[in-house]
Amino acid sequence: EDSVDNGNADELESEVERLKTEITDLLQIHRKHLEIHAKQECEMRAENMLLSRRLQYEIDRRQSMYHSLSESEASLEINDEHFINTQDHRKNSLNSLYHQQQPYRNRTVSSPISDC
Repeated sequence: EDSVDNGNADELESEVERLKTEITDLLQIHRKHLEIHAKQECEMRAENMLLSRRLQYEIDRRQSMYHSLSESEASLEINDEHFINTQDHRKNSLNSLYHQQQPYRNRTVSSPISDC
């Protein structure tokens, strides 16, 4: 019976040692996974910061372009209005000049044309 008990005790001791080794190995694997995940999280945060900066840059750039375009459109509208006003003024001046320089006068109904 002592030899059976000693055999069981030895078997249990070796099982305990095997389980301790397995736990140690699993803990080591777990720590490596934690390190990998921590590193990935750090890299993702850095990438997120970079992307956030790029996005803000693009937002600022877009707003600047929109502002510049709005100013350009307003300037073009002012130029168009000035051009139209200038053309209208020239047209009115030419019409006025044309009517002032007519070398003949229009006949009225009271001035009959002779049948010669």
